[in-house]
Amino acid sequence: MTASPKKKKIILAITRSHWGGAQRYLYDIATRLPKSGYAVQAVMGNEGLLPEKMRKAGIPVHTFATTRRVGIIQELKTFGALWKLFRKEKPDIVHLNSSKMGGVGALAARLAGVPRIVFTAHGWAFHEERPFWQKHLIYLSSWVSSLMHHKIICVSDYDKRAAKKLPFADKKSSTIKNAIVEPEFIEKTKARAYFKKEYGLAPAPRSVWIGTIAELTKNKGIPHLIRALGRIPERSWTCIIIGEGEEREALEKEIRRFGLENNIILAGHIDTASSLLKAFDIFILPSLKEGFPYALLEAGSAKLPVIASEVGGVPEIIHGGKTGLLAAAGDEFTLTNHIQMLMDNAALRTHFSEALYEKIQKEFRIEQMFEQVQNIYKK
Repeated sequence: MTASPKKKKIILAITRSHWGGAQRYLYDIATRLPKSGYAVQAVMGNEGLLPEKMRKAGIPVHTFATTRRVGIIQELKTFGALWKLFRKEKPDIVHLNSSKMGGVGALAARLAGVPRIVFTAHGWAFHEERPFWQKHLIYLSSWVSSLMHHKIICVSDYDKRAAKKLPFADKKSSTIKNAIVEPEFIEKTKARAYFKKEYGLAPAPRSVWIGTIAELTKNKGIPHLIRALGRIPERSWTCIIIGEGEEREALEKEIRRFGLENNIILAGHIDTASSLLKAFDIFILPSLKEGFPYALLEAGSAKLPVIASEVGGVPEIIHGGKTGLLAAAGDEFTLTNHIQMLMDNAALRTHFSEALYEKIQKEFRIEQMFEQVQNIYKK
């Protein structure tokens, strides 16, 4: 009788345990890798929604105390926790996500003798808006980290081009773009009824519904969306912002400053947010930094017209004037004009939504993504 092939033991690692794009990526890999070939575990900082979802899916999870701030004592503790875990579990593969984990985790994995270390760049951190010296320090740390990775996955061609700036990283880098399984959408009337009931909305019958799904962090550029909407003279619209984060209080102040309390709703985290997308007439992603956003793939799958910032891998999904509209990051005047254009032109909304839906169905297949990821693991 032929013995079954040995399963590859893999540990998926990420710094933060909230629910965002990188966490969604980690969860999809953990739950979709064939159980016949892989024994999957995950490690992440602190408890949160991601470990909760992982455990419900039957994935063993290890957590350690951490913060977003970089400090020598904190990083030494993180390194020690990871090194002990890798030494104990002896994984065949460690797959790192997030810049911080990509550095500390890679060093721990190297010293623990892990045979294969993979890192996914969900948008390089040195592209973020920071002081000059910080950008260069992050660039240097990203380069040092890349030397310890056996393989680097870039989620967009944009990030693959950026990898060329890191000496010796280009040859070990591959582009594998994010993909999704189309969500089970709630039809428009029922989705709108949910928001009306939960948030007490009473928009005029012909109001245009605008929406976004984003963490409330500086990188997501939500203040620019609020100010762009504030410049629209008529108030025949409702905007629902789904997501949570540390910028909530500042955003609430900005909404009050423009007198938009009756038009803009900060809906907080909704676990099944993507299922409600058909409530919207227009989807907007005003980010200052992105990798390859799942939110746009989901919005396109819901057949929504999209306005987005021209950052990261976004132009690889939204071709300006063909599958949606693009604006430079932080360009509130162009954002206002684009919103007004789509509000006034239902035919144009239909054109963009159909073109984007066709592109997503054709180019971003989940089966292809996972085949490529497994090829990285096997090499």
